Amino acid sequence: MKKVFTTFLLLSILACVAPLERGAQHGGKAEPLRIEFKRGASSATIHESIRGSVEAEYVFAARQGQRVTISLTSVPAKSARFELKSEDGADYKFEYDGMKWSGVAPVTGDYFINVTRVSQKPGRTSYSLRLAIK
Repeated sequence: MKKVFTTFLLLSILACVAPLERGAQHGGKAEPLRIEFKRGASSATIHESIRGSVEAEYVFAARQGQRVTISLTSVPAKSARFELKSEDGADYKFEYDGMKWSGVAPVTGDYFINVTRVSQKPGRTSYSLRLAIK
């Protein structure tokens, strides 16, 4: 009887620990949200909000030569900005202080957008991120 109880106890502990180990293997950072267009559309708009120093991360695919336009509006005005990087980590310079960018995709692949609050003070910023690819 004691052996059955010990076996049961060990299996119960392993059942509780196994999910924790699987989660730890994948790391702490969440995957970026993939932006995909509805069938026949060439743009998409995301309405979200971020708090404190949390970043919102997005990824989209573009083919070499496509015109990409990204714009960000936030409430309060200009309280958020974005950064755009390619798969190889290259930064793209912006028109208008991180609120709008337009350019031609230099390579085919994924591009990453990080939206952050301008202020690190506690609070919340609502934003609309528009991505258009033609």
